[in-house]
Amino acid sequence: DISGASDVSDPADGRNGINDIYRDRDGLSLATANGLVRVQRGDTAAAAEHIDRVGGEWLGAVTGVVRDARHRLWISSGDSFTGVRWLDQAGWHRLTADPLLDRSYVHRVATDSSGGVWFLGIGATAGPPEPPPGGPGAFRLGPDGRIARWGVSEGLTSGRVYAFAEGLDGALW
Repeated sequence: DISGASDVSDPADGRNGINDIYRDRDGLSLATANGLVRVQRGDTAAAAEHIDRVGGEWLGAVTGVVRDARHRLWISSGDSFTGVRWLDQAGWHRLTADPLLDRSYVHRVATDSSGGVWFLGIGATAGPPEPPPGGPGAFRLGPDGRIARWGVSEGLTSGRVYAFAEGLDGALW
């Protein structure tokens, strides 16, 4: 039972289009075609919260969701908004430290065993600096707050990155 959730049985409701799921001790976070749905565990039932705006900005399709080692919940969109947003105890924030990342459509967000957060870009809007041909690539936010870009010039075969995994041996895939 999910109390507080409206009826999402309508096939046209974008919350039925689930793009990514993140599960942790607090419950589930669902990246949907119509924003983010957070299902929080309670003592007797779960409660759902639908988030379709952050800071007054309509989210549209959220395609990536993950929680990092600092317990920040990150979201991204490969289609509806550029850059990435995170939620912490103080509320929602937008990461603006890298101009290309802030203008990039980020399909997925992932974490690595070193505490880094990866943002997987698939396209970018125009502006300085100009996006590289073929896509922006991936960006890694290190535990120290520095952002490093991984693109074609750094050895990737494409600047459109859709998935990320870390092997048991530390290899990045």
